[in-house]
Amino acid sequence: MSALTLRRWGVDQWLGNAVAWNLLLACSSADPLFLSWEWLTHWWQCYGGSLGRAPDILAFYRGEDLVGLAPLYHRRVMRGLRLAHSVVHDVRGPIGYGLQGLLIGERKR
Repeated sequence: MSALTLRRWGVDQWLGNAVAWNLLLACSSADPLFLSWEWLTHWWQCYGGSLGRAPDILAFYRGEDLVGLAPLYHRRVMRGLRLAHSVVHDVRGPIGYGLQGLLIGERKR
């Protein structure tokens, strides 16, 4: 089995991979509605850029096969008068509340 590699997708790669995204989703046990390419694309168009968020899509490969996706975004947050930092979220809330926002290409049982 080949090593797992990580590639960060930009917006163009995300928007150009609808078929690969939904094929992976069909093989996973992830939520088929809220993690579909169509849902997330519409969500991003409505809420993403207008709220100062930036997509951070992590794509996991074995060789050239897409085997996992983590649809994340980050945003800059001001704490106090001077402290600014980035916060990473999945599509359902801050990371740390669980990994339910991940698409993993596993067989459904």
